Amino acid sequence: MDDPTPIAHRPMPEVLSVMIADMMYRDPTTRKLFILGSFSAYAAREFPTVIRSLFVHIAVTRIHASVELDVRVVNAAETITLITGKGRLKVPDPRVVAEIEMQLPPLTVAEAGDYRIQIWSGSTLLTTRRLMVLERKAK
Repeated sequence: MDDPTPIAHRPMPEVLSVMIADMMYRDPTTRKLFILGSFSAYAAREFPTVIRSLFVHIAVTRIHASVELDVRVVNAAETITLITGKGRLKVPDPRVVAEIEMQLPPLTVAEAGDYRIQIWSGSTLLTTRRLMVLERKAK
């Protein structure tokens, strides 16, 4: 059911969590989500490097009917968008905690450092999650 509240007066959705992982799988029967290889830092032997398998899981509440989420991976200065993803959540009640997982395209990283995973709704930045990319020293 659509929310009769005018869009301009609706509160923004609230992001409860953002998880980064190598792989995610949702069981079609139970709808349970399996998160494999969660991480907050990625170690590479050389640069540039490519993170080939990159998934994000986002838990959101205060959604009024539906919301489109944009995921952007940006450099630490937040001036260059490296990759993007989109998803839509529909809920019957704004008290529901809705979850979405997205597989992002391969991420090419030019150098070690901090990067940001941003979650947007329209032109509003809802939250940011740091992704550290480290240089793995040879043994």
